[in-house]
Amino acid sequence: MYNKYVSKFREEKLTIEKKIENSAVSSSNLTECIDFTIDLSCNILKMCDLSDYTKKQNLQKLIFPGRH
Repeated sequence: MYNKYVSKFREEKLTIEKKIENSAVSSSNLTECIDFTIDLSCNILKMCDLSDYTKKQNLQKLIFPGRH
């Protein structure tokens, strides 16, 4: 499965990165924000397991914003 989809997602990533570079929005910490978001997405189960009750609620609100 990985080999089947990796090239497609790499192309999509490059397209998105080019759009970000060309966008009018400028942020000094945009890269850090994107990195944090990717890290959070990749480790969401681990973060939930290691979080206390309040952080778990905040994580749920982040993932499901209209369902609380």
